[in-house]
Amino acid sequence: MLSFVNAETVAALDRATQAGARQLAALGTQMADNLRNGGIAASRSVVDRFAAACSLCQLLHALAAHYDLPEARQALLGCITLPLECGLVLMARPNASTSDVEGAQLETGVLLKQACLLMVLMEQATKGEACFQRFVALAAPERVRAWLSAAVTRALAMQGRSFSRGPSLTLQRRLVGIASMICMHQVFEPYSAALQRDSAAQRGLVQLLLSHLHADSVALQLPADRQPCDLTWDTVTLSAHLLVSVQLADAFEQELASPGSFHISSSAQRALQTTAQLFLVAPVRCSDALTLTKLGPLWIGLTLLLGTVCLVCNEVLRRQSGQDRAAAGDAQRQQILQQLLPVLPQLPRGLRLVAEHETLAADQPNFSPFVEEVLNQCANILAVIDTCLAAPAGPAGGGGLSRRFAVSSLADVSVCCAASSALLLAVPPMAALADQQQQRVEGERAGPTGDAQLTRQVFMFVGKCAASTLHFSCGLGSGGSWSAADCTAAAEALWQVHTALCRWFYSSAADFLATRDAVKQMMGCMHVCMHSAARISTAGGLVETSSGAEPPFCYSKVPRHLLAMSVAQAEAVLVAGSCPALEDDEDERLAPELLLAVQFGPPALASSPPVQQALVQVAEMLAVAADDVVAAARRGHVLTLLRREPQPGDGLVLAQASAIRSCAYLRCANLAGEGGPAAKQGAGSLRCSKCRVAWYCGTACSHADWRAGHRRVCRALGTARVAEHEGGGM
Repeated sequence: MLSFVNAETVAALDRATQAGARQLAALGTQMADNLRNGGIAASRSVVDRFAAACSLCQLLHALAAHYDLPEARQALLGCITLPLECGLVLMARPNASTSDVEGAQLETGVLLKQACLLMVLMEQATKGEACFQRFVALAAPERVRAWLSAAVTRALAMQGRSFSRGPSLTLQRRLVGIASMICMHQVFEPYSAALQRDSAAQRGLVQLLLSHLHADSVALQLPADRQPCDLTWDTVTLSAHLLVSVQLADAFEQELASPGSFHISSSAQRALQTTAQLFLVAPVRCSDALTLTKLGPLWIGLTLLLGTVCLVCNEVLRRQSGQDRAAAGDAQRQQILQQLLPVLPQLPRGLRLVAEHETLAADQPNFSPFVEEVLNQCANILAVIDTCLAAPAGPAGGGGLSRRFAVSSLADVSVCCAASSALLLAVPPMAALADQQQQRVEGERAGPTGDAQLTRQVFMFVGKCAASTLHFSCGLGSGGSWSAADCTAAAEALWQVHTALCRWFYSSAADFLATRDAVKQMMGCMHVCMHSAARISTAGGLVETSSGAEPPFCYSKVPRHLLAMSVAQAEAVLVAGSCPALEDDEDERLAPELLLAVQFGPPALASSPPVQQALVQVAEMLAVAADDVVAAARRGHVLTLLRREPQPGDGLVLAQASAIRSCAYLRCANLAGEGGPAAKQGAGSLRCSKCRVAWYCGTACSHADWRAGHRRVCRALGTARVAEHEGGGM
């Protein structure tokens, strides 16, 4: 191409392009008539000629766009006859044999050229009212619908549903792009209506979209240098939104459904596996290539997609009744849990992006909020997990055990705890989304009931996971096949959930949980987490006890997570005691949790003034029920604790137990301590510059903890650290 052209040359190019457009448009009609009437056969030369015409049209359009030739671009819209007339006739002939590799590749290539041309012309139709009216005059909605239906059917027939390699993958993405323009672009509403009248086309598109998502989920797990060069998250976003769109939602659910069956269909199982894999690898941080305007819609689409699949699966599981059917469904339930639990840690990160995107996009023209749909699908995700989890008898769940537990190994403990922590982290962004929705509906700030149902579902999940973990840990004995490292990992995962629960009593999000039942639920979960961590630690030989697996422990050999958990639980119980949601007689329910924290914790905990004051109240309360043997025994234990005199090093011991939390400041809003129990692994974490012991999420937590009391023990912590280092302890 010449680097410089004058106005006369541009005018000549404009005239030539318009003339070429008219010839190509006529060629499309002429070839279609000849093929229909038998004037020519669909020979290789005819197919090659047709493909060359499609390529030439795209080239002319690129020239017209480059030199800003609006009349030429208008004329090129007439080339729609190539795909809509000649292309439709060519697609009506028999498919190439699957064994005819060359023939299949040729057909795929020709279909790809048609799809690329149609997409270019549809994009041109969005450039103004005049362009769109000309496009409608040349390409009636029914003709475009017929072409898309035939192209999808042809592609699926040629490649089958695996459809994941070579040019077919590029073709797949072009067809997804065309479908997206029809369904998502407002100007193409007549074309969308035509698609909604064609159930066969909808079914074909759903199959194509599922194939595309499956292919991309596999490719995205490959190393970057082995991924297809045109692989992007944009088509994943489009496919996810299309599957749950108004135009395809019914066909999608029909594809997944298994009417009258008590087993989840293979299509639904594959869709769940695909979506879970995409959840696992989806980006959660913005970059130059993936801005919030891209990541927000991606996570909206993935959440809506996963929720829809979960809804279909849950409907099948709920139809299962009777011992035989329930037993047959156990394997599917366990499989669903194995697929869903590992992806839950991604959910809060994705929801934060959704909340940020919805806030950013709210002022944009034609903004269509997804908040309500996202919250509904989050509820569907939690609902199917709740159906799959057993409800054991005990403090965290009622009724008998009708199915096998989700937790059957130490690895399962870590997975369930990671999922529990993730859902606790997800509640604040859920609350933010609910608040946005309420403001839109009522024009005022949402009340605490905006996400009450979701909150209840979260704590039902956490409670069931905690109960399953306790059931598993009760069956552990010492000297098993597990290693100390496995036990440590599982116990520290429990520590992370426990810390998140403790922080709820301080978090601003606790406003959404300030009910009597919520406090009781949290306390019950904390209780179970503490017991499970102690039993698992004992089984791994991490602690020494004076008698079996129960306290008192030998304080010289107590893992740091148990010390930190006990101190945090004591603080949380003290805060819960002042919770307005609790009635006076509810203090009795908090007493066992305080005693549990003291029993598992360092001796210094019982001597701290706030705990001593609470223990006095517990002793008085137990004295009223002194005729009860259990209450009398507990009161005797409390009186023993009250007789302990404070020791000079008590403050240091408690400070050391607090300093090993993911963030030493217990009121940190980073509920589950993203980055793990050692905050130094978390993004943005920093260490106290004076003692070099306590870690914080950032300066806000550091300053707040200093005011809360760290300043009184900072020097002692630093001195102890130096002494430990000099003694070879570090």
